[in-house]
Amino acid sequence: MTTRERYKQLNEEALGHIEKRKQRGLDYGPGGRVWSVHNLEAQAQGEIGMALPFGSNPDFRGIMHPDGGADNNYFLYVPKRPDFYKMDAKGVWKNPNFLVVGIGYVRPNTAYMQFYRPNGWTWESDFPWPCNGWMWGHEVMTYPVEDFWGGGRLGHVVPSREPNKLHLLEELLAMYGHRWFHGGLRKRWAIYCEDQ
Repeated sequence: MTTRERYKQLNEEALGHIEKRKQRGLDYGPGGRVWSVHNLEAQAQGEIGMALPFGSNPDFRGIMHPDGGADNNYFLYVPKRPDFYKMDAKGVWKNPNFLVVGIGYVRPNTAYMQFYRPNGWTWESDFPWPCNGWMWGHEVMTYPVEDFWGGGRLGHVVPSREPNKLHLLEELLAMYGHRWFHGGLRKRWAIYCEDQ
């Protein structure tokens, strides 16, 4: 299976997952406010964008399954601390100028990755969202706190375009030990597309 074929397959799974989440009202945040018009779509595309280069699966298991701020767990050969590390994909529907992680949700040893919707992308497209980069949580915590979304929803705001303060995806992939797991499930080996 090629990357494009795998992406189309995951896209179909995402559409069903998104619809179920909308039926449960999970596109709403505090006070009954919609997070954003395309929040669930961006979340799903972020997870797909992360899964493809790591040879893993997005976590579309359950509608109410809490992930604790981690979309997947990957084995990384971090110097002096090789282990499984949590990864959190952040999908951005438009203007990927900042990586924003909400106050109280940042974890020091979690890697936060940003994926964004490219120009011309539609649900019929056969290419995944590009990765703008990633950053460890302890680095994210050093950036200013702002009311980025309005309404008192505070987050650490990291510039991710002009200048882009994020690390390259290739740096993370170079540390990858080709094993992963979803929270609560068994560890698995990475399976890559034939054109990777």
